[in-house]
Amino acid sequence: MDTRFLRRRAAGVLAALLVAFCFAGTALVHADEVAVCPSSVKERALVLGHEAQDRGEFRLAAQCFRVAEEPLLADRALAQSFVRTSTAASQGMSDTIDAAKEQARSIRESLRRR
Repeated sequence: MDTRFLRRRAAGVLAALLVAFCFAGTALVHADEVAVCPSSVKERALVLGHEAQDRGEFRLAAQCFRVAEEPLLADRALAQSFVRTSTAASQGMSDTIDAAKEQARSIRESLRRR
């Protein structure tokens, strides 16, 4: 059997997988359910926003800060949420790429043995 054909075929499959994983990357950044601040009273919403921020619930904190009419705090909490989700997505993509590289290495080794 022609190994050049198999190599091209394996490279094509890997390229297709990488493209698919890149487009699936947005699914890795799973948005949390839309959080709603449980209070409409400004003072209570501010306290709830700080508590949510301490727990790492940045989207809820942002909404509570908006209810408390603190747009700067809301923007900072939302930025922290984006940083956390983009970091998680980057790590997920890095893991996916590493797995694809390992699979490519395995395919190359199996082709060399033949």
